[in-house]
Amino acid sequence: MIEAISREKLFALVWERPATEVARELGISDVALGKLCRRQQIPKPPRGYWARVASGKTPRRPPLPAYRAEIEECLRRKVRSTCQIRLSKIQLEFLKFALEELETTGVDTKGCNLAYDGIRSISPELAARILIILQRRYEKWLDDRMTALSINGALSSLSNLVDKLQPQAREQLLVFHRKSDNGYSRSNSPAISIRATHDFLGRVAQLSRLARSNGLPYLAADISTLDHAWSVKQIFSPRAYTSAKTELCVSTYEIWIRGDVQDSWSRDRFETIRMPLRDICPIDLMPPNEHRLPRRILRSGIKPYAERLQGKRSTNPI
Repeated sequence: MIEAISREKLFALVWERPATEVARELGISDVALGKLCRRQQIPKPPRGYWARVASGKTPRRPPLPAYRAEIEECLRRKVRSTCQIRLSKIQLEFLKFALEELETTGVDTKGCNLAYDGIRSISPELAARILIILQRRYEKWLDDRMTALSINGALSSLSNLVDKLQPQAREQLLVFHRKSDNGYSRSNSPAISIRATHDFLGRVAQLSRLARSNGLPYLAADISTLDHAWSVKQIFSPRAYTSAKTELCVSTYEIWIRGDVQDSWSRDRFETIRMPLRDICPIDLMPPNEHRLPRRILRSGIKPYAERLQGKRSTNPI
């Protein structure tokens, strides 16, 4: 009977009749009734309450206060509603690992304001540092914390964590200087600066995966003028070059630039120094880019343009 009685009904009983009568009706002792009320956080009438009732007075009955569990759940819901980045339990665990690791190296982690189920706010500089430390340390954390059966799920959660943190991270400026050739390096050769945007890093991750999965030493891709800028010294300027071609080279673990610069008098082919990918972004944890293929083009769709596609001159006068 005690298990079936609700908290609200028990509150009503202890304020309608003395505790001895309520305990007798429930089949328990006065002490057990007192413990049950304390456990369910039900206030009991104070001493002298029933004497005042017997004398014809009507003492004020307090309302039933909210249960602590209900208060905590209400607070949790309130915290969840203020989260900027919603994280799972395991993602929060790995995030705390990263923050602890950064603290040991003297990095101030106060820029990350954690909530019960995610991140309320995070500074762009700290988000960038967390992404790098995730790449360097995630394998050890997985070995220490995970079983073989759960490692795939943990990797998926880490990948989602990286995807959520990247838009919050400060963009890096990657500066590639010319590699020294046999102890000699031209001081007047340009340095290539690349703004490491979220899209750019996604392309780098894709190239790295392709090189790894196909057993290739590296992959090279042309860099458009929107992806890089020339930074030159002294009297040199972009106008001094008749042509300048750059290629982004990505291997499984490194990234560098290959350049081919021509001016009126000479041609210079060079490579820049190589940067480890793990110092730039969490390359192993970045989610793959999924590009949707265009829908099939039907014959009826290209019929109006058939002559143009075949290279024929239109018979209509211009």
